[in-house]
Amino acid sequence: MRESFANKVLATCLFASLVPSLLISALLLSSTQSMSQQAQVFWIVTVVLAAAAFTVWGIRSLLRPLEELTSVVDKFVSTGELSQISTAPDDELGLLMRETRNALLKLDLSTKELLDVSKVDVLTGLPNRRFCSHRLKQDLARADRGRIPVSLIAVDVDDFNRLNERFGMTVGDVCLQYFADIAKTCIRDGDWIARWGGDEFLILLWDADSRQADLVIDRIRWKLAQSEITHEAGIRLTASFGYTSHCLGETNYDLFAKADSALHRAKRLGKNQSVSSSSLKAP
Repeated sequence: MRESFANKVLATCLFASLVPSLLISALLLSSTQSMSQQAQVFWIVTVVLAAAAFTVWGIRSLLRPLEELTSVVDKFVSTGELSQISTAPDDELGLLMRETRNALLKLDLSTKELLDVSKVDVLTGLPNRRFCSHRLKQDLARADRGRIPVSLIAVDVDDFNRLNERFGMTVGDVCLQYFADIAKTCIRDGDWIARWGGDEFLILLWDADSRQADLVIDRIRWKLAQSEITHEAGIRLTASFGYTSHCLGETNYDLFAKADSALHRAKRLGKNQSVSSSSLKAP
């Protein structure tokens, strides 16, 4: 049976008020002529102060779990870290503490799930632009620290707008999913591919130079050429590629700009082309 927190508080207050009153009454009734008035005042003050100290100690002991709960909530709000609650009395306060922590656990889980969802492109299941921007910045900083070569490939599905107009957006969505599935099989563990937006994708190759990026592009183009989407129109996808290698100290914006410029060049040359940023003429 659960104890009552209110009864604990009332009992503490009653004890702190009743016991001193009884002690003072007993002191006054048993006082003899040999006890001076000053001695009586001293003992009365001592009893009152002792009762006050006991009351403060008792109330603080009862409220200590609440202080711990407040600290846990404050830490969760400030840092997102959820600490254990060491004490939870078997009363209304303990119930409040346990239910509050359960609510924080559910909130923490929901927040993490929402954060994960916010980084995923719903259509292809690939990381989205938000993830891509954050991850690219992290990877380049890591590459700079370790002097590790990194290559970035920008990809654009050829004639995607025309495909949407001819067959409809549903078929267009299937084409994007199809390309994403093909491209994922052509990269290694540690590399990643993300949907940058629309029909454009980014592929980051870790510990890879332009030659290795070219090999990955060839694998993707070969797989696209060897298969076609199951559709009455017999659609065969092709894509244009622009790729570049990371230079020491180069920002994620600069690296993307180089890959994007190479991609635009590949699209101007015609579909199913790949261009390296090193082949672009300096302005």
